[in-house]
Amino acid sequence: DDMAPSALAMFTWSMARLVVQDKGVYTAACRSAEPRLEEFQASELSSITWALATVGVQEPETFFVAIEQQVLRLVAPARTLPAGAGSSEYQLYELVHVAWACAALSK
Repeated sequence: DDMAPSALAMFTWSMARLVVQDKGVYTAACRSAEPRLEEFQASELSSITWALATVGVQEPETFFVAIEQQVLRLVAPARTLPAGAGSSEYQLYELVHVAWACAALSK
């Protein structure tokens, strides 16, 4: 639980790249991240959800509910910006990857 968001995201992503199939590893990462998702950058959320989609981990379900809520919080300010405005474009790009991963898991 003391792992920084960037480290937890990199760990989870790395495990998926290594094709580690122990779903307990991913579930533990989700349980560690869930209560503090507001600390995660969009890129870190993207890495974690990509990893989960890659290995097919769909639990814990509460993690995905929390991810959805966090994505909505992150997207809300960007909806009020004029098209092409500023720094949120990169964040939106990352959030699109989060949405893809969640959609891939819901098949």
